[in-house]
Order: sequence, then C-alpha cells, then structure tokens
Amino acid sequence: PGLGSLLIEGIYEKDILIIQGAVLVIGVTFALSNLIVDVLYMLIDPRIRL
Repeated sequence: PGLGSLLIEGIYEKDILIIQGAVLVIGVTFALSNLIVDVLYMLIDPRIRL
C-alpha cells in the first residue's frame, strides 16, 4: 500500500506506464520539496539569495 509498492509491482509486471507514472510522481515530489526547503531557508536567513 504505497507508491513504492506500486513501483515494485510495476517493475515485476513490466508495466511501463506504471513505472513512468511512479517515477514522475517521485521526481516531482522531490523537486517541489527541495524548492520549498530553499524558499523557507531564504525566509529564515535573509543573507541567502536564490
């Protein structure tokens, strides 16, 4: 029950669409979380510029 389980099942079943979708969701989540952390860090420490 989760995205990792879905990805593993897609790999076992050789379901390319499931694999692509899961990797896309993981990548977008990772990128957005990094962006949010950078913006919060900039707000906390005004010496930091993006």
